[in-house]
Amino acid sequence: MHGLFVLAYHVQHPSLCKPWMRARQRETLREIFVEEKRWREVLSWPKDRRLRQAAVDQLKEQPVGATDTPEVGHPIEGEMTVVDLGSTDSPDFPSEYPQRVESWAASLAEHRLL
Repeated sequence: MHGLFVLAYHVQHPSLCKPWMRARQRETLREIFVEEKRWREVLSWPKDRRLRQAAVDQLKEQPVGATDTPEVGHPIEGEMTVVDLGSTDSPDFPSEYPQRVESWAASLAEHRLL
């Protein structure tokens, strides 16, 4: 859940990321919400740390779409934000939290990709 939260947050705050990471975030949203792959699988890294570093190095070499992804972002009208997740003192926390994070990420994909 943390990985999906971080992805969504950085999609709405792209100035916090390098261009190669912004491009990867866009592709990750596409894999999850257009190709309908399970987000846990898309966001998982190989267990072997050397393979993880190799994957990062490959992403840095091929920043496909980096120029298409803005450096500065703002929520798009109708798009969910982190505020919509509620707080730890909400009556439905933590039971509703995972579904809200998934909805937030889906909202970003809908407003930014579809």
